[in-house]
Amino acid sequence: MSTIDLDRLEFGRDDRSSRYEARLEGKLAAVVEYSMRDQTMIIVHTGTKPEFRGNGIAARITRHALDDVRSRGLRVVPECPFTAEFIAEHQDYADLVA
Repeated sequence: MSTIDLDRLEFGRDDRSSRYEARLEGKLAAVVEYSMRDQTMIIVHTGTKPEFRGNGIAARITRHALDDVRSRGLRVVPECPFTAEFIAEHQDYADLVA
């Protein structure tokens, strides 16, 4: 896909697979994988499919995941380097870090 309309991205959380998913026109574009420990979500991996890289999708799904963490009253441990860097660059999420 040469031009990606980011407004068409759809986000969801799959608790059985312990991951957030970003889909574009039904195709899996990116994931944020996590594990739970009590009221803490440990984010272990963020990945974007090669054909979707370079479009800011990883940042969008990370923001979605962190917003969901906040809405659920959870804390986060950013073991994933991408998520840790995202939080460092977006201090409005720093309060979520356990």
